[in-house]
Amino acid sequence: MATTKKKIKINGVIVSDSNAMIYRWLGMEFTSPGMVSKALEEAAGEQVEVLINSGGGSYHAGSEIFTILKDYSGDTVGKITGLAGSAASVAAMGVKKLCISPTAQIMIHNSTIGSQGDRHIHSQRAGLLLSTDEAATNAYMIKTGKSREELLELMDKETYLNAQKALEHGFADEIMFSSDETINVSNSASESFELPQVVINKVRSELVKMNMPSNLGIEMKEPETAPVGAKGEDTTMDLEELKAKHPELYAQVLNQGMSRERNRIVELNALAGAPGASQIVAKAIEDGRAAGEAALDIVKASKERLTKEGADRLADSENSGIRQVTPDEAPATPDTDAVCQAEADEIGKEIKNLMGGKK
Repeated sequence: MATTKKKIKINGVIVSDSNAMIYRWLGMEFTSPGMVSKALEEAAGEQVEVLINSGGGSYHAGSEIFTILKDYSGDTVGKITGLAGSAASVAAMGVKKLCISPTAQIMIHNSTIGSQGDRHIHSQRAGLLLSTDEAATNAYMIKTGKSREELLELMDKETYLNAQKALEHGFADEIMFSSDETINVSNSASESFELPQVVINKVRSELVKMNMPSNLGIEMKEPETAPVGAKGEDTTMDLEELKAKHPELYAQVLNQGMSRERNRIVELNALAGAPGASQIVAKAIEDGRAAGEAALDIVKASKERLTKEGADRLADSENSGIRQVTPDEAPATPDTDAVCQAEADEIGKEIKNLMGGKK
């Protein structure tokens, strides 16, 4: 019987382990090095299938995933199902065999980072970005055999490679479901984005203040210095500046928050129809509590209410004196002959009426 391959998904934004809890809390799809490392540990040297559909994120996180995959003792087969872009394309180079769907793409480009300060700081950042780009070419060089200069030129152009181009340039080893027929591939792709570090820091600080439980899977820590990211932002800004510089991100995060709040209120209002629940629901909405918490309070209150009503009714019956009431005597047994005679008389009267009162 064929054994089932272990499958690992690299989907959504590529983020560091320290920022993973923020994306989990916001309900955003993401992949972190720790998630990949844990999955490989569970595979324990068995063959692993890595499914990739990500527009990128943090370069350092992508580099770590590349290294983890490259270092794995077992066989690794990568399958690009949608897009392997930016940092995700670096991570994809870590598998031993890389396949690409005929409708998928690989995207490589130069790294970016937010910068603020004088010309010396900007000059330092420019050097850091060039070093990052050259580091990324090392992964591409190992896979494709191309020179650093060729790869940097492709990155300067922000190059999208469809299945045929990826195979031609050596980024992929095989096109999935391939045949000798020409395959027309769409050139469109949706880009993943990494949250600006100011947003990460703000959310983490708020979660620390709220003393959120550890069920998010990551230890709560105060904000750290942001790593260089393919789509990162490490400058300090207020909400108005964030709105001005990243309107789409601001709107998405805001909409996610509003959607979560609307769903919370809808779920709570659905409980309001239960007896005695309206006040509990109103307070839960005001306090920001979840429907599950309110439901437990409603069940508890309902149990207390029914217990009290039962005790009150028992007390009322005791106080009414019902136990002292003498039951009525049973009626005497009727005279059968008298009953029959009465019925006969009634029938006789009815017949007389039908005959017009004649005898």
